[in-house]
Amino acid sequence: MRYIVLIAGLLLAASLHGQKIDIANDFGLISEYGDTMYLQEDLLDQDKTVVLAFFRPYCAPCADAVLTLNNIYNTYGQNTENVYLWAICNELYPYSAINQFEEDNSTEYDCWALTEEDSVVDLYEVYLVPKYVVICPNGLMSEFELDSISGAVDNCLLVNNQMSEADNKPELISFASGIHFRASNNGHYDVKIYNLSGQLVFHDRVYNNTKLDFHPKHGIYMYHISDRQGKHHSGRIFY
Repeated sequence: MRYIVLIAGLLLAASLHGQKIDIANDFGLISEYGDTMYLQEDLLDQDKTVVLAFFRPYCAPCADAVLTLNNIYNTYGQNTENVYLWAICNELYPYSAINQFEEDNSTEYDCWALTEEDSVVDLYEVYLVPKYVVICPNGLMSEFELDSISGAVDNCLLVNNQMSEADNKPELISFASGIHFRASNNGHYDVKIYNLSGQLVFHDRVYNNTKLDFHPKHGIYMYHISDRQGKHHSGRIFY
């Protein structure tokens, strides 16, 4: 269920702009100061949404984009909160040229150079710049136009927040072997499942990490869960 929500969230953002969804490939880069940063370990695993902004010195459209990227960088916390703007040169330029680009265009974010060993250009097929890729914390990614980046970032943040909230709620999860119940707390829960006609097709008290004694036909079902404190949780499940 959580994975379906994650995919649906980025699908919504990408479909609005006719983009395809892919899984981000991990890579690492060495900064101007000799520190190595990895996409997965240092950013996605820390629940950060990542904006890859590929550029090149002496590229007029790249220079024109700096004002918008500065606004994104500042709006989302200057790389200190839940969004990281990672500007990467797509060709082998020394840091002297990168720094000159930063100075000439008043970038407020750091720009990163490549070494001959880096594979990010091939992994992300960055043959023309500027190019912008938004990656949600779950690794789902899509390419976006400059004026669509903020909307895509907002969608990743919303979906990730819904995931975090869902972690604390009891839920039903669909597997090939059947429907399982999961909750963050032990104890029994009252679980009711309805078909789309509103007919009650399952009702029982179940415990955490339990496979339900329920053998539904394939389709969509609604469920209602009550815990011992009288809190109620509802949702939808596909089987």
